[in-house]
Amino acid sequence: MGLKTRVTYLSPVEFFSTLREDIQRVNVRRWKQKWPRRAILINVY
Repeated sequence: MGLKTRVTYLSPVEFFSTLREDIQRVNVRRWKQKWPRRAILINVY
């Protein structure tokens, strides 16, 4: 079950929405590493 198999099953819109969520998750993780105090704001947001 890789990313390629997921792409074939999902429509382009669904794929891009899930991809965007993954990117946001990575960005949040990076933010928490940089700004531990502001992690609360990201969780609320």
